[in-house]
Amino acid sequence: MTATGAGLAAADPPGGVARGIVCMILSGALLTCNDAAMKSVSKSIPLGELLFMRGGMAFALLFLFALSTGRLGALKVTQYRAQGTRALLMIAGTFLFIGGIRQMPLADAVAVAFIGPVLVTAMAPGLLGEQVGWRRWLAVLTGFAGVVVMLRPTADTFYWAALLPLGAACTGALRDIITRRLANRDTTLATLAVTTGGVALGGLVTAPFGWTAIGGDDFMLLALASLLLCVAHYLMIEAFRLSQAAVVVPFKYASLIWAMLLGYLLWQQVPDLVTVLGAGLVVLAGLYILHRERRLARG
Repeated sequence: MTATGAGLAAADPPGGVARGIVCMILSGALLTCNDAAMKSVSKSIPLGELLFMRGGMAFALLFLFALSTGRLGALKVTQYRAQGTRALLMIAGTFLFIGGIRQMPLADAVAVAFIGPVLVTAMAPGLLGEQVGWRRWLAVLTGFAGVVVMLRPTADTFYWAALLPLGAACTGALRDIITRRLANRDTTLATLAVTTGGVALGGLVTAPFGWTAIGGDDFMLLALASLLLCVAHYLMIEAFRLSQAAVVVPFKYASLIWAMLLGYLLWQQVPDLVTVLGAGLVVLAGLYILHRERRLARG
């Protein structure tokens, strides 16, 4: 078992695998649309202000949903330390990823961020005391090679901006581990409320560094991004609740298709051959690691 979280919770509920896969695919599509909306407004609005506005609106939407459906009790948190750690990871990852998409094409940032499952496997022996065999170490090295290809490590072409989504991948992988552990302890609404509220507070801390007035069009985009974020993360948390992480995580890679499509439709961005090659190595490495995880879990 690797650190992506398989086997950290009880057995999957009946029919959970299919529903978990659908939830993960839809989550990826909505998150990519959210990323596109944030990229559209990120050039004119300070990053911290963006995160405060989106996180604040997302938290308000969650509260109104819980209130209107009589589920305020579902917002109760019991795992304070784990929820706080998850929120801090989400704050750091959000700052890093949105900072990245401000500087680089959407599909490129998403491709670099897909190193997450590979990074978790690399960190598993030191952080979790897990055994990682030579096959998975080979996959880890392949994934890192893919990122190196995308970084273009020469004096003239080093892709500095790609270090931001790479950092976001590290925080995201650890967040996914905690999400799986929380799946049968706190409700999805509670986990999502803590996360969105935490990101909003993280953005608020940057207010003394200067914010700007937000126009009507940008405000509507931020409101849309908030709604997409809520629904996407709700679906992602449900995916981890319904099925083993090793089963649903591979379907995150569908986000790369959405990112390429939106990048082309909105900004006429087409990934070059180097990016496609590097992304392919990362995806193949991640899929192989998850394949090995499932085989080992079956014994």
